[in-house]
Amino acid sequence: MIRTVLTAAAVISLAMPSLAAEPTRAGSFADVISRGLYDLTLTAPLASPVGIIKFSNLDIELEKTPLVDIAAVLGGDISNEGEAGEHMMWTCYRSGDATIWFRSDGEMGDGKLTILAVEAKAPRAEWNCAVLPSDVYIDTGLPGLGATAAEVRGKAGQAAVDADGRFSYSGEAPSKTEQGFTIYQDVVYEERDGTIVAFGINQLSEG
Repeated sequence: MIRTVLTAAAVISLAMPSLAAEPTRAGSFADVISRGLYDLTLTAPLASPVGIIKFSNLDIELEKTPLVDIAAVLGGDISNEGEAGEHMMWTCYRSGDATIWFRSDGEMGDGKLTILAVEAKAPRAEWNCAVLPSDVYIDTGLPGLGATAAEVRGKAGQAAVDADGRFSYSGEAPSKTEQGFTIYQDVVYEERDGTIVAFGINQLSEG
């Protein structure tokens, strides 16, 4: 089992200036993934999409698990922002010096998890994150926070890094949804000095 244990570690600050026009979640790695703030031309093929995600005592599935179910078990609030295609819901948590994001994007997200992100950065107050023990773990089947970039590439495949230290994988599931939609998934990493300081998964099904 591949586990990312979230413990207090050196934090790489990626904070952005706080501007009145910024959405509340701006500056988070979940926002980086949602907005595609990495070099998409460098994206490598994702050989095996992530299935069930183990989060301590929870089994979570992208596009299936409602955020309210996650918050009911872990505590914390559900936050909302934006409208229509710009609408998003999230619940987030501080664990040691890390922030864990569970987010649902757009109308198609329908309140179900579409983005999971973890970053080696303590949350901002305006993100409205609850607190979890520092020893919680996430098992996505892929190396995560604190792993070496070499470990990631050895497991997921070779991918070139962009100017911000981000590299990504993209692919589609071999099966379709019950509605016949294709399931697309992106896995995004950020490295500093060869160590993973942020990673996340985004999934969206489209007809």
